[in-house]
Amino acid sequence: MNDHKPMRKNALLNLLVLCFCMTLSGCGEKKTKALSSEHIVSNFTNICNNGELYTDSKGRLNFCDFTTMKNSVLCPNPNCTHSSADSCSSFGMSNHPVISSGSLYFFDSEIIQEDNDFKYYSKVYKANADGTNRSVIAEADDLNIPEYERMLVSNDVAYFPAERVEFDEYGTTTGYTTTYLYSLNLVTEKLTNLTEICNGYSCGAWVYGAYDNKIYLNCSASEEQLDYTDIEALQSIEHQYLCYDIAEEKLIQSELPVPTLVQNGYYIFVSDNSMIVKREEKTDKPIDNFTYNEINLVNNKLFSAYNGVVADIDNGKVYQLKETDWETIAFVNNKYILRKSDDIGNQYKAVDEDELIGDERT
Repeated sequence: MNDHKPMRKNALLNLLVLCFCMTLSGCGEKKTKALSSEHIVSNFTNICNNGELYTDSKGRLNFCDFTTMKNSVLCPNPNCTHSSADSCSSFGMSNHPVISSGSLYFFDSEIIQEDNDFKYYSKVYKANADGTNRSVIAEADDLNIPEYERMLVSNDVAYFPAERVEFDEYGTTTGYTTTYLYSLNLVTEKLTNLTEICNGYSCGAWVYGAYDNKIYLNCSASEEQLDYTDIEALQSIEHQYLCYDIAEEKLIQSELPVPTLVQNGYYIFVSDNSMIVKREEKTDKPIDNFTYNEINLVNNKLFSAYNGVVADIDNGKVYQLKETDWETIAFVNNKYILRKSDDIGNQYKAVDEDELIGDERT
């Protein structure tokens, strides 16, 4: 977000990176689990280790530490201008960066040509927390791991969709893909193809999250090749709602209603004019007159900044939000962490509850 040219600022950011690295081991791992037992990694969110990783408009990986509210580029060099991938370690880690046990993991996928055949080739990298000392720990032939896919990290395992893409003789994709559910064990560093999800044209899958030891998915594919400009045809593709049973190691049809949010032992969906909150081994909790699609679960509350409301799961009441231009994303040190994103990068601030949550909505 900042150009980081002054030496004084570079020195400060170097210190912040060092502090960040220290939080990734020992007590830092405890902080991660205190904030969230699982998290989603995507182009829009990657909250972990009491902070958030994000890639800015220049392609650099950044980290905001929610305990100090310091935001820095992941680079240990105090003299670095953070302007080139040739000299700065913050570049090249935008594909699903994941922190585990003091190390940073990320993917890279590229199209390669062998004789007259074209295909994707993917690698899994491991690096120090500042992006240095990178090494390839796993490789996958004929596989693409797109940056835009949502990945779930739960119990030291990352779950994500990956795809085998069909090319024609000229190296152009035909639009036909086969999508799989893969896992990366962040302890053993083993990459595993768990199951095929779907295949066809305009094929893809969306990972909601984990509930009751199952990973819930939304997938779709067309038997016919569609024009990508035909929005109506693309929207008419039938969706399937599936779940991968982790214990049974099999993909099955979901028997639960279509979810709005699946996170940290909650399965949340809309029914008539209410939001239903399912909790493992607990009675379902309805929240009346709260049916919003885009919500964040923070501190046992459901935030909908766009609609300017928040629902308290414990008492079932809905309140007005005082701050609607920022998205509520975390709760650390008894403060709510708010985020605002723009074309440059992310901004963050920490506020008390009385600054954020207003009167009960009637």
